[in-house]
Amino acid sequence: MNRKTVKYSFFILLTIALMGTVIAWREFNRKIPDTAGRPSAFQLKAMDLIDSFSKNQQQASGRYLDKVIEVDGAVRKVEKDEQGNYTVILADQGTMSAVRCSFDSAHLMEASRLKAGEIVTLKGVCTGFNQDDLLGSDVIMNRCAVSLK
Repeated sequence: MNRKTVKYSFFILLTIALMGTVIAWREFNRKIPDTAGRPSAFQLKAMDLIDSFSKNQQQASGRYLDKVIEVDGAVRKVEKDEQGNYTVILADQGTMSAVRCSFDSAHLMEASRLKAGEIVTLKGVCTGFNQDDLLGSDVIMNRCAVSLK
């Protein structure tokens, strides 16, 4: 190889390495968008969301999964785990099924203020449905925040 080829090869490899470093740095420092500021695709009551999944899970999954939705309902329980994260359970009295909303770390203070029996609107990303005929079915939402209408 002549000097010119070696010189161009070195600059090409250096450019590729620099581009890879910039891409890796941007991905490492990328932030997950806060759901509180994002527009919601759907607004519905907690029991309507549960009924939708219970009646036709495939259709409801296509409609709600991985979308930001707002859910109105009564707080049945507020749970705090060992790491200090909150999960708010929305459900009507007398039913085993519920909407389980895991709160975004930026909104933990809001979750800590919620009380059982309070009617709230929560906004989050619908991520799944757990069906259990004996224990009740749960719609799972993540990155939740209290919605301020």
